[in-house]
Amino acid sequence: MCSFNVLLRLSLSRVRPLADKSYVMSSVRSSQTATLTVVALGVFALVLEAVLRGSFAFAGVGLAGLVACGTIFIGIRTHSPNSPRGWGLLALCAITLPGGWGLMSLSALQQHLGLYVISSFLIVVGCSSLVGAMTIFARRQRRTWDQASLVEVAMVVASAAAPTVALLVLPDLGLHDVPLPTLLVGDLAPLVVITTAVVLLRLTLWSRSRSTSNRLLLSSLALVAVSSVLFALSDPPHLELSSLALIVGLILIGLASLQPSMTELTEPVPTRHEVDGTGFVVIGLLVPIITMVVRWTLSDRFDFETFLTIEVVITALVIWRLRLLFRAMKHARRSAEMREQYYRTIVDNVADLIVALDSSGRATYISPSAHEILGKAPAELMGGVALDTVHPDDQEFAAALIAQALSTPGRRVAAELRAIAADGTTRLLSGSATSLDGDHGDAALVIGLHDVTEQKRLEEELAHRAMHDEMTGLPNRALIMDRCEQLLARAVRTGNQIAVLFVDLDDFKDVNDGFGHATGDALLVAVAARLSTAIRANDTIGRMGGDEFVVLTEHIPSGPGPELVAERILELMREPFHLETLESVSLSVTASIGIATGPRALQAELLRDADVALYRAKALGKARYVSFQPEMFSAVKNRLELERDLRGAVESGQFFLLYQPTVDLSTLEITGVEALIRWRHPTRGVVPPVEFIPMLEESGSIVEIGRWVLREACTQAAVWQQRGLSLSMSVNVSARQLESDGLIDDVRKALETSALRPNLLTLEITETTLMRDADKTADRLEHLRGLGVRIAIDDFGTGYCSLSYLRRFPIDVLKIDRSFVSGLSESEDARALVRTLVRLGKDLGLRTLAEGIEDDEQLAELRKEHCEAGQGFLFARPLDPSALDDLLEGHRLLAALTTTSA
Repeated sequence: MCSFNVLLRLSLSRVRPLADKSYVMSSVRSSQTATLTVVALGVFALVLEAVLRGSFAFAGVGLAGLVACGTIFIGIRTHSPNSPRGWGLLALCAITLPGGWGLMSLSALQQHLGLYVISSFLIVVGCSSLVGAMTIFARRQRRTWDQASLVEVAMVVASAAAPTVALLVLPDLGLHDVPLPTLLVGDLAPLVVITTAVVLLRLTLWSRSRSTSNRLLLSSLALVAVSSVLFALSDPPHLELSSLALIVGLILIGLASLQPSMTELTEPVPTRHEVDGTGFVVIGLLVPIITMVVRWTLSDRFDFETFLTIEVVITALVIWRLRLLFRAMKHARRSAEMREQYYRTIVDNVADLIVALDSSGRATYISPSAHEILGKAPAELMGGVALDTVHPDDQEFAAALIAQALSTPGRRVAAELRAIAADGTTRLLSGSATSLDGDHGDAALVIGLHDVTEQKRLEEELAHRAMHDEMTGLPNRALIMDRCEQLLARAVRTGNQIAVLFVDLDDFKDVNDGFGHATGDALLVAVAARLSTAIRANDTIGRMGGDEFVVLTEHIPSGPGPELVAERILELMREPFHLETLESVSLSVTASIGIATGPRALQAELLRDADVALYRAKALGKARYVSFQPEMFSAVKNRLELERDLRGAVESGQFFLLYQPTVDLSTLEITGVEALIRWRHPTRGVVPPVEFIPMLEESGSIVEIGRWVLREACTQAAVWQQRGLSLSMSVNVSARQLESDGLIDDVRKALETSALRPNLLTLEITETTLMRDADKTADRLEHLRGLGVRIAIDDFGTGYCSLSYLRRFPIDVLKIDRSFVSGLSESEDARALVRTLVRLGKDLGLRTLAEGIEDDEQLAELRKEHCEAGQGFLFARPLDPSALDDLLEGHRLLAALTTTSA
């Protein structure tokens, strides 16, 4: 077999280069063209066989063998079967079998013993190749054969052996001048061919796919067998008929190899229904009898011993086959019982309710799951009418459903209905009903129902959640958009005025930061409940997200109608909210409202205009309502343009720092500076921080910008440090920076890179930022203090920081907000408040610094209260480094002149 594989691979290597040529590839690419070519060559072989006579009469057979061999290799090259060995053996058979047949013909015509021996050898090789090919196909398609299949094949072989022995072997035994092995080879060749044909037939019966290749091979083997029988039985041999059958058989082998289905013979295939083998038994019993009768007629003698031997063998095989048949029937019966028990177990334990009804609608079977679904045992329901448990409102529908299913056997009807459980509750059941034919006993209809009560409840709940806000229960954005679209459609039809009001709580972030998110959520729920009382039943209020609510209203009077709704909402918001969370809290909040009236082409436009008006209300100072005006778009457009330009401001170097001095109020000496960021826009000029800092906070870019500010400020402070000026550098730290895990590393790297002494760096944090997460903030500030930097509370007095929290933080400086300093010259209350803050700082051991000092009266009051430091326009505006150098130089000259005059 190894040598044959080598030969096959070498042959394929010869075929592949040939296939690259155009005239060969054109025939390979088209199955129809290749088939016509083979048929044409076969016809040519037949004509050649008819023309040539005498010793060259087998030339057509040889040509047909060469054509079959070549097309097999082309088929292997084209279709690439998983295993080409079987087809390779067929190619070997297509060469050796015609050669043996031709030499056998010559030996018969010329009475040449040597040719007879050689031809017998070639026939043995050809038949062996044929058997090997069928064996490979059998193993590939089905790994093992059962005993019944082997017995059936043996019966056919034995039946084929009867005519072979009686008609061929026995008469030739008298030829003493021919060796017995040679006689047996020549006479048993048809038996081998018939055996291989039986094997291929068995494969065809097993396979689900009756492929073209299978049928062509079966036909070719039948013709080869006919050729062998005609050659062996005729005396002298009928070369014309025998060669004709052999040529057509070889051509059919070649055609089988050209079919795409030729690959199926080397691939596992699903088995068809089991073949009962009755035909094989009949053939096995009748063929020997017919053979002996023919033998008796031809030779006037009856070979009783041969007949008896063959009959004994076949009878034994028949008994063996019957035994296997009885065993299979017993096994099938046992399997059927086991399957019945298996399926009954499944049905009895399935969660669905399964009911079998007779033609009158009475239950003949109810699965045990009825107790779980309906609270009733199956015994209570057996024999009753199925409609008894159906909800009264669904009984008519259920009766029609049963009638519809029973109208056509095998019909399946889907249904969903309600049933009354034993406790009186209603269960929703979904399933189908299938009618049966008359072979299922009393059952005429089988109904399978699944309890979908909980599923439907969950679906309704999910649908509600999909359209409603989970916290407040109000319609969410999706439902608001849908209802707004319906509102616009009705407005177009009726001409009624519609309005959308965007309601946004003012400074809601401070509530979350100061009291926690639990309190913020409780406030949102309370606001939603209060707003619901401000609208009519046919209006809609929803939550768009965060602290933003939407009111949709229609059929309102033209003119001030929407404004009246807004005033009513603002009036409701003035009353404090009493919240019960971890502790009782009373909060007073305000709201800003944006109003847009319709109609509009799209709901998105109406909602957008209301949002633009809300943004305008926020910009005007909050706690008010604003109706949309077209010119408001310009402000929104400017903001969007700034947000767009802000993205590339860092890379293009548009940010720069100014420095505002801080002075010692007792000596008026400049002791430090505060770094303030500015944006030099390419077309707008210098943009104030109030316009772009909130955008950086919202986008999160403030972390990157803050890292740059920290690095630049430390570098500038280090320059002054090298010149002998010990100026402290104050840098603002945003809430997002403080929450960032990289802040500590950023500060460390800025100090190391600039070589600035850590005690000259002060980080300023607003009071509200400290309260966002007090525990985490305190821990992070301790790490920063560990680096040697100082910590200052900016805008102190404007937030919610209590003394108990203030003691937890490692603070060095209290910065008094400018709102308190501005009233020092006018209000006694302001002076008292500043006095309190300064004393608080001293009691806590903190340095106090006042912001926004603009006149001498404010300075005098702060010095009177012993405030230690201050900053403001009275001393200097924010300056660039060069201008600040000039200011510092002027202070030094003034100090020198003062010293000299003294």
